[in-house]
Amino acid sequence: MEPAMTNISRLVSTRSSDILDECRDLAMKQLPGSLKATLDQIDDALFEIANKADNSNRQNRYFDAMRELRIKRDEFEQDFIETFGNEFSQSISADKNANSDNVSFGNTMELSLVDSDEMEESLAVTNFVENVHSRCRDELFGLERRMSLLLSNPELEREEIPLGPRVIGNAFKHACEQLDSDIEVKLTLYKLFDKFTSPSLHQLYGAVNNHLVKRDVLPTVSAGGARPAVGKGKTRVIIESESATVEATGDDVFSTLQGLVQGNPAALHGAPAGSGGLGATTGSGGYAGAGGYSGPASGGTGFGGYGQGTASSEAGGASGNATAATGTQGGGGSGVQIIDTSRFVDTLTLMQQGDFSGLEATALAELPSENLKSDLQAGNVNVLRTLSHAGAIGKVNETDGMTLDIVSILFDYVFDDKAIPDFMKALIGKLQIPVLKVALLDKELFSRKTHPARKLIDTLAKSSVGLSDSSADEKYAHFAEKIVQYVVENFTDDMAIFSAGVSKLEEFLEAELGDAEERADRVARSLNTKEQIIHAKLAVDEELSNRLDGSDVREFVRQFLMDYWRQLLIVTYIEEGADNDVWRSQLQTVDELIWSITEKQTPADKKMLAEKLPDLLRALRGGMKTLDMDRKVCSKFLSMLASVHVVAVKNDEETSLAERRLTTGKNPADEPLQENIAKEEKQAFIKKGLDRIFENKDLDEEEVELDPSLFDDDVVVEDVEPEILPTIKNLNKYLEMATSMDLGDWVEFDSEDGSTKRARFTWISPSTGRYLFTNQKGQKTMDTTLGKLAELFSKDAARRIESKPDPLFDRAIGDLMGRLATG
Repeated sequence: MEPAMTNISRLVSTRSSDILDECRDLAMKQLPGSLKATLDQIDDALFEIANKADNSNRQNRYFDAMRELRIKRDEFEQDFIETFGNEFSQSISADKNANSDNVSFGNTMELSLVDSDEMEESLAVTNFVENVHSRCRDELFGLERRMSLLLSNPELEREEIPLGPRVIGNAFKHACEQLDSDIEVKLTLYKLFDKFTSPSLHQLYGAVNNHLVKRDVLPTVSAGGARPAVGKGKTRVIIESESATVEATGDDVFSTLQGLVQGNPAALHGAPAGSGGLGATTGSGGYAGAGGYSGPASGGTGFGGYGQGTASSEAGGASGNATAATGTQGGGGSGVQIIDTSRFVDTLTLMQQGDFSGLEATALAELPSENLKSDLQAGNVNVLRTLSHAGAIGKVNETDGMTLDIVSILFDYVFDDKAIPDFMKALIGKLQIPVLKVALLDKELFSRKTHPARKLIDTLAKSSVGLSDSSADEKYAHFAEKIVQYVVENFTDDMAIFSAGVSKLEEFLEAELGDAEERADRVARSLNTKEQIIHAKLAVDEELSNRLDGSDVREFVRQFLMDYWRQLLIVTYIEEGADNDVWRSQLQTVDELIWSITEKQTPADKKMLAEKLPDLLRALRGGMKTLDMDRKVCSKFLSMLASVHVVAVKNDEETSLAERRLTTGKNPADEPLQENIAKEEKQAFIKKGLDRIFENKDLDEEEVELDPSLFDDDVVVEDVEPEILPTIKNLNKYLEMATSMDLGDWVEFDSEDGSTKRARFTWISPSTGRYLFTNQKGQKTMDTTLGKLAELFSKDAARRIESKPDPLFDRAIGDLMGRLATG
C-alpha cells in the first residue's frame, strides 16, 4: 500500500507534498529512538527526585509515577508517535483548526476559563516551545523559511511550523493523558522532557534542514537573517486564585497589565463595570488621554480613569484624540498640563527625602503634604493610594498614572498579607515611593523576578514570617530598618542601592540564621532523647520492680541496683534497645546477683554459687567500670557482698570473721551501701551517664533540656502516657486544624504577658505525638500535645499563619492579574 498523501492546500505542488511526506518520515524514523533515550533519563530523574523528597507523601507520588511510566512505557511511546503524525498532518492542513493548545496572554489580553490542570499543562507545553525556540533558534529559522516555501505561505507563524516544538510538545502532552499522576508530577515530567530532549531536537532539525537542502529547498538560506526570538520580550506570569495557581507566558508583564486595565479599568479596584475608572467616585470618564479609548457611556463629574471625566464616552474619546498631539490630558478640553516622567520622579524624590516644601513649585502643590509626610514616616498607610485619589493621576501621563495605580495595588497586597507582622509591613511600606520610582524608570520591575528592588521586598517579607510584633526590638529588625532607611535616604535612580541592600540583608540572615535548621534539629533530637530516657526509665523500673518487690533482698544490694545498676540499664536501653544481648546480659546479672544472696540450703546450690561467682563478679566489675562508680563505693559493695557469699558457701562448722559479723546482730549486709547520698553527688553520677548519651547522640548538653532529674523516682511521665483530650466544643474541628499542619508551618501563639510569638512546627514525636515548635533561630519555643494544641486553637490563643512559598512580589502580581482577567 502506498503511503497516504499529506492533506495540504491545492496551491501546494505535488513535489512539495512529497518533500513534506519525506520530512515527516524522517522525523518518524528518528523520534522513537530519541524518545526512548529521553524516557530513560526521565526514569532516572524521577528516582532521584523521589529519593530526595522532603516527605513520604511526595516520595511515594514520584515513585508511583516512575512505576506507572515503566508499566505504560510501550503505550506512551506509541501514543506519542501517533499523535505526532496527526499533529504534523494538522499543522500543514489547509483547513486546520485555528484554535491551539497554547494558553497565553496575547494582544487581545483574554484569559480563557478552562480547567486549572488543563491550563497548567498547556502552559507547560508553551514554556517547552519557548525554550526549544531559544535553544534551536538557527535550526528553526531555516526550517521555518523552508516550510513557508513548501506550503506557499510566506506569513507562516513559528507556532505553525510542521515538525516544530509545538507539534512535539502537544504529542507529549497527549501521551501524558494516559498517566494517573497528579498535576505536580506531570509538570515535573514536562520540565524533564524539556531538559532531556534538547540534543535530540538539535539533531532532528539539523537532519531535516540538511534533507531539504539536498532537495534544493532554499539551500542558501542564512541563519543570520533570523527574526528576533519572540520569547525574548516575554516573561512568566503567575496567576493565583483560591482554587488554582497558573503560570502563563505572554508579553512583558507591565504591557500585559496595561492591556488588561484598558480592557477592564474598573477591575483594578474591584469596582463593578460601568462605575468609572481607577479610583472613581461618581462614575464617568475613562482614559480620556489614551488616544481614543472611551469610558462607560454615562455622564458624571467625578474623577474616573486617567484624565478628568467627560460628558459622555464619545466626548472622552474625542478629547483623547484631540489632545494626544498637544501633550495635554483630555477632560472636555480642560487643558491640564501633563507632568512628564522625569519631573514626576524628581517630585517623588523630594517627597521621599521629606522635603514637601519643594512641592509648592510643582503641579502637585495641592497634595496634602502634612498627612503624606507622617504617613510616609509611619509606613503603615498606602500613600500611593493617597496620591492617586488626591489627583496626581490627572497631572501625569497615562502610563505613569497607570504605573502609580498598579504599584499602589501591589502594596495593598503587602499590607493585607497576614503572614507579615505589622512592624515589617510598616518597614516595607516606607519603600513605597522608591519602588514607585523604580517602576516608572524600569518596567522590568514587573517582569524580572531577580530585579533588585523586587528582591529586597521579597527578602524582607520572607525573612519576617517567623517574627512577631514583639520582635521589633530584635537585632534583625534593627538591621532591616537600617537597610530600608538607607534606601529611602539615598535612592534617586541607581538600582545598585537595592542590590547592595539585598546583599547586606542576605549576608546578615546567613550569619544570624544560617545555623537555624541545624539548631532546630538538635532541639528535636534532644526532645526525642528525653522521651527515650523516660521510656527507658519506665521499662527499667518495671524490670527491677518485678525482681525486687516481695523479695527478701539485702538493703545494700537493693540500693546498688536502684541507684547504680539502674542507670546502666537505662543507658543501655537508650543506646541498644530491649532486643539486645547487652540488655539481656545486664538483666541476667541482676537475676544472678539476687539469687546469689539468698540462703543456700543444699550442697548443690552452694556448689553452683561457687561456680557462678567468678562470672558474676566479672560482670559486676565491668558494669561498675562502665558506670565510672566511685572506687570506695565499689570496694564497700564487693566487701559486703563477699560477706554474704562466704557464709553461703562455707560449711556450718567453719567460722570466719564474716560469719561472726553476720550472726552478732551487727550485720553490715542489712545496712545501706551509703548513708544519705547527697543529691548533688547522685546527680553528678547520673550526669556521667547523660554525658555518654550526649556523646552517642551527638548532642550539645549546653543546648538541650536533659538533666539528672529525669532519673528521679518521682519524675513526671505524662509525656508517654495516653493523652486525655480536653472537653472542647467542636473538638474535631480543632484537632483537624492541628493534624493538618505540615512540618515547616508557622503558628502564632499568645503569651501570658499579652504579647505574641511565632513558632515553626519543627518535629512531631513518632512515639508520643508531641509537637515541637522552634523560633526563627531554631531555638525551642514550646512542645505540647495534640490535645493541648487543639485547645489553644479553640481559644484563639494559637493561630496558623497562612504563608506561601512563592515570593511576595510574584503573588502580588499574580493576584492583580487574576483580578484584572476576571474582573
